[in-house]
Amino acid sequence: MVGNPKIFFMKSIVMGRETKLLGCILWLLLMAANSEAQIESSSFISSEKLSQFGIRNSQSTIGPIRNPQSAIHNWTNPQSAIRNPQLEAISVFAGAQFLSRTIEYEHREEKVHQWVFPLFVTGAEIKSWNIQVHQPAFSAQLKGDSRVSGLANTRIRASRFFLDDAAIVYGGLSLPLAGLEPEVDILDLEDILNTEVLQFPVSKLTEGFDLDLGVAWAKTFKTISVSIGGEYQVKGSYDRIYQVMGDEGMVGEYDPGNELSVAAGFNFRRGITSLQGKILYLRYGDDTLKGEYTFTSGHELSVSLSAAFRFRPVTLIIFAGDTIKDEDSFPQDIDIPTRNSFKNRFNIGSGLIYPLLDEAIILKAETSMKSLSDADGEITDKAVNFSVGGQVSLRRNLVLEARVDLLNGYIDTGETDISGFGLSLIVHYEFGT
Repeated sequence: MVGNPKIFFMKSIVMGRETKLLGCILWLLLMAANSEAQIESSSFISSEKLSQFGIRNSQSTIGPIRNPQSAIHNWTNPQSAIRNPQLEAISVFAGAQFLSRTIEYEHREEKVHQWVFPLFVTGAEIKSWNIQVHQPAFSAQLKGDSRVSGLANTRIRASRFFLDDAAIVYGGLSLPLAGLEPEVDILDLEDILNTEVLQFPVSKLTEGFDLDLGVAWAKTFKTISVSIGGEYQVKGSYDRIYQVMGDEGMVGEYDPGNELSVAAGFNFRRGITSLQGKILYLRYGDDTLKGEYTFTSGHELSVSLSAAFRFRPVTLIIFAGDTIKDEDSFPQDIDIPTRNSFKNRFNIGSGLIYPLLDEAIILKAETSMKSLSDADGEITDKAVNFSVGGQVSLRRNLVLEARVDLLNGYIDTGETDISGFGLSLIVHYEFGT
């Protein structure tokens, strides 16, 4: 079982804090894409964006999950992969993702497998509001021990452009329609899923009812587009185990504090070069357990930059991002480990895109590295990723995308090695085209 239930509980809190950051950045990208007339449109939203939508904010520019900074990066020009939500066509994305991870502790080895079946629908119009719905099903297993399956939170978002399409307002709901009950038997499994650099698509097995509201604005000045926006998230409470007594778990109502995010960005295109930058400030409210103050995650400041160079027919992408986090605040009698309670998060990577047959086939390769550092500057967790894949346009309104991911690295300040692989297959069908 979990070595220290308080460590597990607080680690889960910290990790959960990192799973909701995408909204503001993603919508800033959407705004810039809508305002930049020179950006080439795309007939699909890539599986990168599909996996970002509501599964986690949490993490990496490669593999089936993404980190907050990865929202600024995609296989192609980041903006070209985002559809204008005003399009009338309804798009459906469905598929399967499989992730396998091996954790080599000093005296034992553990293997964890996770299946995710995402379903994403966008483009439906209701009185000029564009509606998006995302519902992933999942199954996770700690080999030889515990297994859990079910539905992650249902996420619904509505958006509307105004000011001649220069601004957007949106709101979203995260609904625990099939939330799992907290169980002692799955604490070890949930502990592993909550480890950021392992990059599981579904990392939180239990969440509450959340509400988010946001607004963004973008403007194009010749070859450069700028955007700014903000989002406020009202976090709902849910039951979770906070202490283990023998085979029994003590369950209490955990209420995460609300979150405020403000972001700004730019996109510059000239010749074969495209540059894109983002800055994000994220402020967390106080968390409570059974009505008593428990924890406050340190506020975060993230900066990221990506560049695309189009050496036809090949496009080269380089990206980097860095997050600085304030010190977490918590009661002195609660032990919080350094894992996921980082001081600095750093990402860097590159990718290649090679189109064939007039872009009917697009091949992709990417490599990236992510590290988490503590207050002393020591790297506690690190993962290197490599991904190859591609997409095939079977018809004008039917796209198939597949990807293979490899991961290698360590956690626990280098004391525990990690490795694994992932497989992803996504089908996109667009109605009415």
